Amino acid sequence: MPCPEATYNTCHAVSGTSGYCTSQGCEGSADCADGYMCDLTVTPSYCRRPPIGAGKPCTSDADCAGTEATYCNIHLTQKCQVQGCTLSPNNCFTGTVCCDLTAYGVEQYQCVAEGSCAN
Repeated sequence: MPCPEATYNTCHAVSGTSGYCTSQGCEGSADCADGYMCDLTVTPSYCRRPPIGAGKPCTSDADCAGTEATYCNIHLTQKCQVQGCTLSPNNCFTGTVCCDLTAYGVEQYQCVAEGSCAN
C-alpha cells in the first residue's frame, strides 16, 4: 500500500503482506512521534512503531491473540509481551531487551523491560 502522507511516506514491511507507514532517516527517537522509536540498527534508520498489543492487560494468552505480543505474563506483569526474540542482535523494541527465560519454564525468549533480565 502506498504511504500518501509527506511525513510518513515510507512503508515498513512487518510481514510479506502487511506493514505500516513511517518516516526514515531519523537520528534519534526525538525525531519520531506517537511512541515510535528511531531504529538506528538498520540503514536507512526509520521510526519503528511499538509492537501491537505489547503492555496490554491480560489474564491468559487468549487475551493477547491476534497481536504481535502473544504471550501473557500471568506471573509477574499480567501484560502481553513479545516472544520469540533474539539475544544477538537484540531485536526487541527500544526500552525492552530479549531475555532467556527458559530457566523459569518459559519455552521462548521474551522481550522484557530493560534492567529486568538477569542474562
